[in-house]
This record gives sequence, C-alpha cells and structure tokens, in this order.
Amino acid sequence: MRKLLLLLTMLTISAIVYSQQHIVNGYVTGPEGNPIPSATVRSGNATTQTDENGQFKISVTGNEALAISSVGYDPIELDVKGRSTIRITLTQNSKALNEVVVTALGIVRQEKSLGYSTTQVKGKELVQSRPINVANGLTGKVAGLEIGTVNNGIFAPTRITLRGNRSLTGNNQALIIVDGAIYYNDISNLNPDDIESINVLKGSSAAAIYGSDASNGVLVLTTKKGASGRPVINFSSTVQMETVSYMPKLQDEFGSNGGESFPQDFNDLRYYIPDENQQFGPEYNGKIVPLGRPIGDGSLWMVPYSPIKNEKRKFFDIGITTQN
Repeated sequence: MRKLLLLLTMLTISAIVYSQQHIVNGYVTGPEGNPIPSATVRSGNATTQTDENGQFKISVTGNEALAISSVGYDPIELDVKGRSTIRITLTQNSKALNEVVVTALGIVRQEKSLGYSTTQVKGKELVQSRPINVANGLTGKVAGLEIGTVNNGIFAPTRITLRGNRSLTGNNQALIIVDGAIYYNDISNLNPDDIESINVLKGSSAAAIYGSDASNGVLVLTTKKGASGRPVINFSSTVQMETVSYMPKLQDEFGSNGGESFPQDFNDLRYYIPDENQQFGPEYNGKIVPLGRPIGDGSLWMVPYSPIKNEKRKFFDIGITTQN
C-alpha cells in the first residue's frame, strides 16, 4: 500500500512539472549568423514572431517542442528540454522563389521570367558608402548606367543615361519612377536612406507602357514603408569634401598685351586690338612696368612684368557638405 501511494505521488508531481509553463527566450539566425526578423515561432497554442534583431520570447508548457519557420528557410522543430534560453540556426531553402523585381506600374515579376535586362540595387547596397544623395550611391553599381553632373556648383543637377546617348538633340536621360509615379525633379533631391530598392529597366521594351519617355530606360524606385514591431532610431553623419581636380594648362612665357598699333609706353607694350589674333604679347622679362593708366595724382602703379602662377587655383576653396 505504501509503495502504491509513493508511485501515485511521483506520477502526480511529474504531471504537475510537465504541465507547468515557463518562458523561453530565443534568438533565430541564418547560416551566416545574421538575425532573421519576422520568423514565426510556435509552441502548442502559443505563437510569436522574432523582432528585427531575431529575438523572441514565448511561453512553453512542459517540454513542448518549438516550431520555427521563415520565408526562404527550411522549417525546423526543436525540443526545449527545460531550457530557458535557446539559439536556433535556420538553413536556406534551395526551393525558395527566385528574386523578384518591380517592373512597369509596380508589377512584381520573377527576374528569370522577364524578357529584358534588369538590375536591382537594394537599399543596403545604396547606402553602403554613406552617399549624400541617390545619384552618388548608384555610381558604379549598374552596368551601362552613366551618372554625371551638369555643372560644378553645389548640389549640381545630375544627368542619368543608360547604354549611351540615342539622340544628338533630344532627351537622352532615363525616366525616373518613384512609387509608381513619374518623378520630374532631380534624383539627387531624394534621401538615399528612404529607398527600399531601385530596379533599372534597360531598353525600350522594358518599359514600353510608359511611352516614348521610357525609350532611354527606366529607374523604378521603391521607398520604404512602415512596419510593425519595436521602433528603431538610427543616426548617421556623412561629410563630403570636394576640390578642383584639374584646371586648363596655361602658358607662362608671354603676356597678353600686344598689337599692331603704336606703342603705349617705353616698354614697347601696345594697345590691344580685339579683332586681331593677339593672345601672346611680349615675353615676360621681370622688369618693373606701369599697370594701367595714371591714377588721379598722376602716378603710375608699377608691377613686375612676370606671370602670376596658381592664383586661379587659389581662388577655389574646399567644398564641404555635411549630412545628418
């Protein structure tokens, strides 16, 4: 009788322990150790999702197994075995869908099903070097895409061409589409941190639905949207410095005076005649000569007749652009 009571007591304690709930904290990563957000974690009737850092918290009854699944990864079941902290690594699913791209009018298609050339630039690739605008971030990332500035001013407008120019006098720039609408402003006005992806559609057949404006190719920009979960604030600072790369090579052997008229002064300097080819005057000799006409008191401004070097480059300062 005593043995039977002891056995029943042990079974009751085991049943109570088995039915007790405890919290399990976990971390879901990919094969390279990167966190997997929005992965689904199930245990019995409880279901949760991982946050942007791949972390989750779930209530587990007894030794129920955890079922973890995520798009593009093989699902897995794991026994808790009384653990309160667990780390799960998912393997990529080789049968997952191929990468999709956004085509004309925002239509999503598998890349291999398209009959024309496309290139996708993800938002992370765009801001990898912390550019101050979208145009700088695209430079060197798409084959056949040429990005140039129209002038050398600050925040100069950009010129974007795909696979070279097609017209000598017409428009050669690619069409810009932002979230399904034609974007007529300069692409440099967009914040690169707001871009989710950029799909470059090459060739007129890629975006025939947009008409003749798309004959030079199309850049389809998709901006980021709000997502559920814990809010995250990121702060970054970018400083860009610009200097004059090169200047025209100028001769420094001859002055710009000269002419075929009568001499102006004792140095045999002559008046300038604009309709004559007088780009070269007398050779520089370093002598002190008058500059210009006499001033009010009758005196002359005397300067050495010699070249002034590098003064044009000294005119330019370092251009600094700071973006927070």
